[in-house]
Amino acid sequence: MVQLPAGLTVPPLPKQPRRHCGIFARNPAPGSENGCHDACCLVPAMSPLTGAQYEIAAGLGYWQVDRGVFELLAPRDEVSELAGYPFRLDLEVTYQLSGDEGLTMRVTARNAGTRPAPYGTGSHPYLTAGAPVVDECELTLPVAEWLPADNRGIPAGPPQDVAGTGFDFRAARQVGTVTLDHAFTGLDRDEAGRAWARLTSNGAGAALWADQGYRWLQVFTGDTLGGARRRRAVAIEPMTCPPNAFVTGTDLLVLEPGETVTHAWGIQATG
Repeated sequence: MVQLPAGLTVPPLPKQPRRHCGIFARNPAPGSENGCHDACCLVPAMSPLTGAQYEIAAGLGYWQVDRGVFELLAPRDEVSELAGYPFRLDLEVTYQLSGDEGLTMRVTARNAGTRPAPYGTGSHPYLTAGAPVVDECELTLPVAEWLPADNRGIPAGPPQDVAGTGFDFRAARQVGTVTLDHAFTGLDRDEAGRAWARLTSNGAGAALWADQGYRWLQVFTGDTLGGARRRRAVAIEPMTCPPNAFVTGTDLLVLEPGETVTHAWGIQATG
């Protein structure tokens, strides 16, 4: 087992980070005045659930040398619903490792309930390039706008242009002393629809791509991590929607009963 400088080697099941309120209105449209959409906060098996108890059937679907599948299935009876998220989803996370593509992860969600379900997914990979701290690394982010936030990480205004700010990493440059814990959007993509972010040191490192379903990246330089983990890696987190989307409705997906959606992202070694 390799000890990572930050993060955990657990399947990052769908999670909507940083929500403003803890009350979920049963049937409002996103952003309506009838109540707040609380976060879908589904976490890996054996991790604590904060603010609610939810009995789930979770487990390893199967594992082989280059492929692993994790499943999180909603209870089959209609009354078994998470208090803060009164909808039923079946979730599957697939990891695929290959020499050409590196590590690819696919997150599939199916609405197993009888009513439309708001949904967003985000994963939390940390990238490292082998340098002792990220200050010495070069970072490339394919983003045009950053999202202002308050001290809790809740959005505090509309997205702003990165041009002329310390958040502009569209061209590779050294991280230096920049502190990042922000959501970014306006992703630039290649012909295949992938947005690419890179962290390198002395020409080598890691590249993360996200497919067209991911419209946001949350980037975190690890400043609040304790001890030896501080600024050892950069979290580049593909997200389908920004923080607080269950309140604002920004880029929030709504799955109809029986509807399935899949999102994919991956990491490749560079240099």
